[in-house]
Amino acid sequence: MERHYYYHYFVELTKALAWPLGVLVILLLFRSQFIDIFKRSSGLKFEVAGLKFDLSIKEVHDVAHELFREVTEGVARLSQKQRDLFADVRNCDGSKTVDQLAHEMFGKPFVRGSDEHGYFRALRDAKLIRPVDGGRWQAHSRPIVTSYARTILRAAPELLAATKR
Repeated sequence: MERHYYYHYFVELTKALAWPLGVLVILLLFRSQFIDIFKRSSGLKFEVAGLKFDLSIKEVHDVAHELFREVTEGVARLSQKQRDLFADVRNCDGSKTVDQLAHEMFGKPFVRGSDEHGYFRALRDAKLIRPVDGGRWQAHSRPIVTSYARTILRAAPELLAATKR
């Protein structure tokens, strides 16, 4: 029953975040092309899933600005330890387990429910890392950086900068 609840929660959360994150990723990946288009036009017209959009340059700017603000605020809530852990996950690129990372960074083994587990959960909740095989964080899980986080790193790498240790 508990597993079903988490899957239902995950599906609902994914539905709620899918289109805003998708738009942000597209805007960030193709920003130079969008800038060229905007410079040559008075607006942007497009159709997605049967919905037609006709946005002025100012409306597009406002939407992009709001999406970027939401990303920035979400990342700003991360503690420095969480940023450092993110940097370690990024550097090992799935080659280390959660337990190995916990030993290296915190000097103790990974235990579910611990503060260290909370750091991994916070980064996952922010959609920055995930276990390579999905599921819950376990000592043997191998964390990887998400494509969402890679997009943020390309667009504004300073947002996820770690401290010098």
